[in-house]
Amino acid sequence: MMNLMHWRLMLAVAECGTVTEAARRHGITQSGASQVIRQMEQTLGAELFVRDRRRTRPTALRDWLAGRTGMDD
Repeated sequence: MMNLMHWRLMLAVAECGTVTEAARRHGITQSGASQVIRQMEQTLGAELFVRDRRRTRPTALRDWLAGRTGMDD
């Protein structure tokens, strides 16, 4: 089940570009933040981010969800 903290973390990852920085801002561990994002992706059945060695970039689904929820303002 997703809660408001999960959605805020998702937005922070997109804003920061890294899970590590988003986790730091939210006062949680990097592994905890990664687990939240993975759980969200499993619940939705799709990836929210494209990951590479340096950055985490939002997918079109993440952008659409943020726009639909009004959380990307």
